[in-house]
Amino acid sequence: MPPNVARALTVALMAVLMLTSPARATPVSEQTVHDVASQLRCVVCQNLSVADSPSEMAAQMRAIVREHLEAGETPEQVQEYFVARYGEWILLAPRRSGFNLLVWGFPLAAVGVGFAIVALLLRRWTATNRPQQATHGLSRPRGPRYHDQHRRRRAGARGARGRLRALATPPRARSPRAAAAAARRARAAAREQARGARRAARARVRARLRPRLRRGLRRATRAL
Repeated sequence: MPPNVARALTVALMAVLMLTSPARATPVSEQTVHDVASQLRCVVCQNLSVADSPSEMAAQMRAIVREHLEAGETPEQVQEYFVARYGEWILLAPRRSGFNLLVWGFPLAAVGVGFAIVALLLRRWTATNRPQQATHGLSRPRGPRYHDQHRRRRAGARGARGRLRALATPPRARSPRAAAAAARRARAAAREQARGARRAARARVRARLRPRLRRGLRRATRAL
């Protein structure tokens, strides 16, 4: 065989061997393997990551992670490899995309809705208390029963004042019988005036207590 032909065959054989020989594995650090494995859930422990689980299954999964990283795959591709076999459950932290975005955003939305409800209740409570504070101590609308009692008290007071005025007028010439009758009328007028004053005082007390009782009933009803 001519030397040139032998040299050409040798070069071609070396090229074929170089092309068909397996590629060298890319060196991967332990920290990289740990970072990827810490994002995967151990199928045995379930509450631990593959990096922290002491189970044999976790050791096998760490070996698979190393093999894929040494083969040149990215950490995202390694995660997709496990997701394709175990589903999204294999990831310790759900990815923030699609339906998983709702899982991430639901706690924040729940907190926001809670604050909105509390603010609305506070606004309503403040609005209901302001009119009561503004009208406290002022005259309130009364019912027909109160007006009837007020008219009777005024009529009784006018009658008592008239009788007292008549008694205070010096008589021209009174007999003992007339003087005794006048004294009885004066005592009756005084008693009537005292009763009217007591009724007025009781009415004022009831008028003051009625709004407080209503507010107490409203608060008790709301508490129930």
